[in-house]
Amino acid sequence: MKIVKKANRIKIISICFIVSLLTACGAKETESESVTAYSQQIDSDQQELDVYGDVKVDKNQEIIIDFPATVKEVYIKDGELVKKGDRLVSLDFEDYKIQIKTKENEIRADEIKLKELEANNNPQMLEAHRIREELNIKQNYVTSGEDPDLKPLQNSWDIIEQSILLAANEYEANKQLFEGDYISEETLKQSEQNLKNRQKEKEDTLTAIEKVKTNRKLEVNALGTQLKSTQMQFNNADLQKVSNIEALKLKIDTSKLILESMKSKLNKHYIKDSDIIAPEDNLIIYDINGMKGTEINSGRGAILKAMYQDTIYVIADIPEESITSVKVGQAASITLADETQEEIAGKVSRVSSRAIEKDGDTIIEAIIKVEKGKELLRPGLSADITIKIK
Repeated sequence: MKIVKKANRIKIISICFIVSLLTACGAKETESESVTAYSQQIDSDQQELDVYGDVKVDKNQEIIIDFPATVKEVYIKDGELVKKGDRLVSLDFEDYKIQIKTKENEIRADEIKLKELEANNNPQMLEAHRIREELNIKQNYVTSGEDPDLKPLQNSWDIIEQSILLAANEYEANKQLFEGDYISEETLKQSEQNLKNRQKEKEDTLTAIEKVKTNRKLEVNALGTQLKSTQMQFNNADLQKVSNIEALKLKIDTSKLILESMKSKLNKHYIKDSDIIAPEDNLIIYDINGMKGTEINSGRGAILKAMYQDTIYVIADIPEESITSVKVGQAASITLADETQEEIAGKVSRVSSRAIEKDGDTIIEAIIKVEKGKELLRPGLSADITIKIK
């Protein structure tokens, strides 16, 4: 049953005036004429704004399957309300599980092959590998600035900077106290010496930092030279073996990343075993995009969508001539076009700052938070809304 849109109007219920009667009493010609008048006003003004609106939800979720699968069974209908853990759709993705197992076996085989290659290395190749690993670590220290030998020195630097600032403030204060004969010259000299000690500590720390950086660069250069010297002892077969080892390591690392991505597609809160389940309570399922036998792939999009019924609200269309009357916090009643015409209680929670065109009219949208009777509402319904603006 479709709600007929009410005309935007303001109902003003008021009893304005009850004007008193006037009585005049005549007397003798010598008496002056007197008139008694009185008035009474009863004020029971209550202003209400009747507008039209729509029922919406604040939170939706798309259920996406981004791996190859086939729909075995669909257990729900469009618009059905479900609770957490309910089975929604059953899937068959045994082929995808085989792909994951195949990738795991491939990585295992490559790791075995890598161990065999490394076991057949001559001593020079093993030494070159050790040098290369150490060189990579030391080079990273230089380029990233994350040298473990620098960390304590850098932490000390920050502390020393603060101590210098405090010592300098203390010395300046003591100089003024000394000039006023409030402290002795010995106390002043102690604070001056303390400042010099902190400054010297800063200089020593800076020297230590530079020394670590210099030594690290020298280590990198030495390791580079050592690596070149060791590699010169390789023959062509050895060089090819080194190249094969590095390529195999790269392949294993890449395969592990692919495997991790494949497994993560199954690690979703709405997938349990071979079923898609409801991830939360009070979800309204809609836009079911599949039936028994439907094949799913990564480019298909959402297999179904869910509305969170607990986040239901009503959006009211406020006419432009009434926008100054509607405020956050005003009470509102919502009426649906059903048989009971039961009123649903709400409150204005937000008023948009932007006007829009809708059905040829200029309106401002107001959000009505539902406080009582939320279970009577359904997303997509239209509603009549009465806002108490007094």
